[in-house]
Amino acid sequence: MRSLVPFCIALLAGACGGNKTPADAGPMIDTSCGIDCAAQARYGLLTGQCYEYSDTSSTATPPALAAEVLAKTDLEGGMPVMQVRYTVGGTRKLQDSFTLVNGELKLVRREFGLGGTSVSYKTSGGELQGVSWLTGSSGAGETNTTSSSADVITPAARVTDSTTYKVTLSAAGTSDLVTPLKSYSDGLKLLINESPTDHGSDSRRVFVPDVGFVLITTPLALVGGASQEYRLQNIKDVVDAGTACGI
Repeated sequence: MRSLVPFCIALLAGACGGNKTPADAGPMIDTSCGIDCAAQARYGLLTGQCYEYSDTSSTATPPALAAEVLAKTDLEGGMPVMQVRYTVGGTRKLQDSFTLVNGELKLVRREFGLGGTSVSYKTSGGELQGVSWLTGSSGAGETNTTSSSADVITPAARVTDSTTYKVTLSAAGTSDLVTPLKSYSDGLKLLINESPTDHGSDSRRVFVPDVGFVLITTPLALVGGASQEYRLQNIKDVVDAGTACGI
């Protein structure tokens, strides 16, 4: 009896099962955990991961900020995103929607508070686009600049602002990499600038590949918020741990 294994390989696993999809005729992408499993692991975007942060150099009890990665979902137009919910004391302060395109991390939407206030980064035609943060090969000295239309929604109004979103990358310094959890050997510092109008952007982040963001400086508000620095103190899987993130 002829083996079916060569036949299955010849079909690139497409007709024999699996959760992989082609990306522009490039390498096959494993989508079984959301959008792109390899990229999600690199950026710390695997469903159920919980990142807990301190606002000092020591462990905070309870954590000063928690960031939980939610399951993959689709925004309007079928845009696939991994959402990260940021909470303080169990109350949602912020939620980011990230998409991944050929290994590139893009922020698509930022929602503030418990709902009703958000900014979405779109094309001039009104389609979701996202702004570039990192690529799979990002290195120090690079700058990612995205021209976008910021669709800003508040309970009082809805406006569209033309915006230039710039992320400047440099090697993280020793002090940037010291956290209550551990001291990392290397990483990338992201300096974020949005002009002419800022829409609640983080001013600084420090990224460690295959860990995620070990330092976040964010206002947690669309306008009027004071940026606060948070350093990583714990990583856990909330499903396996059976506990809530940040509590």
